[in-house]
Amino acid sequence: MSSGKTWLARQSFTPEVAKIDLDDFIKQSDPNTTPYIDAIDRASLNLTLDAELRLSPVVVVLGAVAWPLVQLSAMMLGEQFVRRIYIKRMMRGQPDYWQDEYILDDDYVRRPTSYGRSIDSYHAEQRPWLIADLVLERIESDDER
Repeated sequence: MSSGKTWLARQSFTPEVAKIDLDDFIKQSDPNTTPYIDAIDRASLNLTLDAELRLSPVVVVLGAVAWPLVQLSAMMLGEQFVRRIYIKRMMRGQPDYWQDEYILDDDYVRRPTSYGRSIDSYHAEQRPWLIADLVLERIESDDER
């Protein structure tokens, strides 16, 4: 959520790289009452993921909560073929400070919708950056404040 995944996905990749954005698989649902993972059309996602894995040597899956949704397919490939990247949005004035860290440590400041709260809870409980193969730190731009 504002870490830079969408911006990164817009950058040029070689034609052999397939990109799958989990937000493209969000079903018609109420973000106030539906957790993010439950809003994803898993059947469509799995069909697309399976097709892309057969066609492309590299498949990039973008999403605020990607691993639980693609873990089974990824593990079927074999761990040696899977890389997890985590992007952190760092504060412009204090680039050593992770902009979203306060949300993870304080239930009171979590986002107001079920989408947002479920994403925050996933990060607070699972801490996916700790198992990522690469953690990228992106310093927020002036217009993000």
